[in-house]
Amino acid sequence: MLQENRDKVLELARKADILCYLWGPFLQKPLDETGAQEWDFMAFANLAFPGSLVSAALPSMRAAGWGRILLFGGTRTDEVRGFFTNPAYGAVKTGLSSLAKSVALSYAREGITCNVLCPGFVESGRHDAQTAAALAEKMPDGLLIREEEVAEAAVFLLRGALFNGISLRIDKGWEPKFI
Repeated sequence: MLQENRDKVLELARKADILCYLWGPFLQKPLDETGAQEWDFMAFANLAFPGSLVSAALPSMRAAGWGRILLFGGTRTDEVRGFFTNPAYGAVKTGLSSLAKSVALSYAREGITCNVLCPGFVESGRHDAQTAAALAEKMPDGLLIREEEVAEAAVFLLRGALFNGISLRIDKGWEPKFI
């Protein structure tokens, strides 16, 4: 469905003052079980498509002398690291940080910023009660991140030009536990 609507979404991006890409499918599978089609889809939906939206938005932002771009990474995809259970997702979401830094380097003088927000486990209503409880238990304070908190962080990054090319973790300091 995403690929079928690509042209419509690209046309909207060409007119955007503020571009936010906060969707991206998740895949939890070890490397030896991840197939070529899964890699293609993960790379397209989580990196290539947001990258094409950024490319589409930049000409009008440059003409206006102002623009804000916010991309959403995943939990702990703010820097290069390895992943046991979701390596394809981790790899492509980590690529967004390179994209944001490239935009910052190339277009800051034209009033354009690009950042990545990397939320931890969010209370989104998309998890059943058992999964939500298990995710909350992993959090340092035992609570999932509220959607409102994610929105506040997004507005913070979109507000000014001081933060540009950064990948900001908002996960309450969560670290995976290895026993």
